[in-house]
Amino acid sequence: MVVTLTAITGSPASDLALASDELVDRLEEYMGWDSPTVANSAWALERLNDGYRRALRGEHISGGQMAYHQWAFLRPIAQLTVGGAQTGTASGVAATNIVTATTAIFDVSMVGLTMTVTDVGDLEISGFTSTTVVTVSTLAANFATKAVSVESTGIVALPSDFGGILRPPVLQFASAKTSPELVEVSPESVQRDWRDSNSLAPPEKYAQVSLTFTAATGQRHQLWVSPIPDESRVLRYRYRVHEEPLTDATTYPVGGPDFTDVVLEAGMAACESSRNILNGPHEVKYQQMVQAAIEMDAGAYSSGDAPESAADSDNGLEA
Repeated sequence: MVVTLTAITGSPASDLALASDELVDRLEEYMGWDSPTVANSAWALERLNDGYRRALRGEHISGGQMAYHQWAFLRPIAQLTVGGAQTGTASGVAATNIVTATTAIFDVSMVGLTMTVTDVGDLEISGFTSTTVVTVSTLAANFATKAVSVESTGIVALPSDFGGILRPPVLQFASAKTSPELVEVSPESVQRDWRDSNSLAPPEKYAQVSLTFTAATGQRHQLWVSPIPDESRVLRYRYRVHEEPLTDATTYPVGGPDFTDVVLEAGMAACESSRNILNGPHEVKYQQMVQAAIEMDAGAYSSGDAPESAADSDNGLEA
């Protein structure tokens, strides 16, 4: 159950793109810090992320009121595979109950499922470490490079930056069979379907499920489908991205070089605000640049896919 993104959600390194450390340098220059301390740089990074969150929301003034814009680059098309047993080869260590696969076949949604190992038997997956490493409840002896298989399931993990499905997922044509349109239902409805029937068939329903928040992984989500797929099915969907904050490493804001300029002015405006400068030159410039960026971004939508208005597009993008 491997999630594959099919849209670029980051800015590639180029002569025109500014990395986060370069943006921090610009804010330090604005503050007059010729030789910034570690504390100065940390402060500048905080202001940069203040501006980044604001720019990601597309926050701007429209008709004298605050409005928001949902950027096309925060609405990528992604695809994932649901159903079908995951197979591969793996080795196990009894002392730690850890099983390591030679290829990426594991998924966090497999915790609690059964893994069948040739010449070893059935093992219950009790913990997920990575797409190649899991923990099992009990492992009597070591094994090396054995064929493994994990049972088919109607559960698949969604990307770590997942912020909600924006359009009903579409199942792709598979094995000369038709694929029904998926209808969104509650998680309880999917669970009832699983309880009442263990037959495998093309999925007809889906539910978005939020997992319990943990400090280690943050907020994570799963997609549940019913019936449990009769075979591996490719599902494509458009989702809303919850972008991670910039760090002091060489990371790039999403949206490309043009949007990076919007982020820079938003960060500069945050510095102005810290000096109690309201509606200063950088705030004015930010408003001009974000308005221009919104007009350019409108051309990135397919017909009928754009938000009806900037005010309507505040679709949960608050940081």
